[in-house]
Amino acid sequence: MGRPSKYDGYVAPLLGEVERWAKVCTDERIAEKLGISPTTLIAYKKRYPEFSEAIKRGRQDSCDEVLAGLLKRALGYEYEEAETRIELDGKKVITKRTRHMPPDVAAANLWLKNYMPGWANDPQALAVRQAELELKRRLAESERWGELVALV
Repeated sequence: MGRPSKYDGYVAPLLGEVERWAKVCTDERIAEKLGISPTTLIAYKKRYPEFSEAIKRGRQDSCDEVLAGLLKRALGYEYEEAETRIELDGKKVITKRTRHMPPDVAAANLWLKNYMPGWANDPQALAVRQAELELKRRLAESERWGELVALV
């Protein structure tokens, strides 16, 4: 029989940490932090649903943050900027101003491509559609050819 599992005594108590690590770490890095091999991590994900769910929750949080940032960038936003300077008399002066970040076309395009299928004319999708139409045209012609031959 193999070595006893580290899961119950060592990994299970760290599920909160695992969830936090999953926000920023690869599976390999999580395994390293736990002191287990990547293969063992995969086995734990299959064998222990609570372990797999902790990793999924952590990853989902990160995805939600990235999506929120992408949408914010796509729409444009305002932010406050502060500048601190020391005058000749030694007085500290803080100047605050509101800045505007204009909408980012690339971010908007990425958002729309992913959340409104068919919105953008993706070159690869367009090429596939054109090839599909050409095949349908050839099939229709061959069927018509067969009908014409049958008439003769």
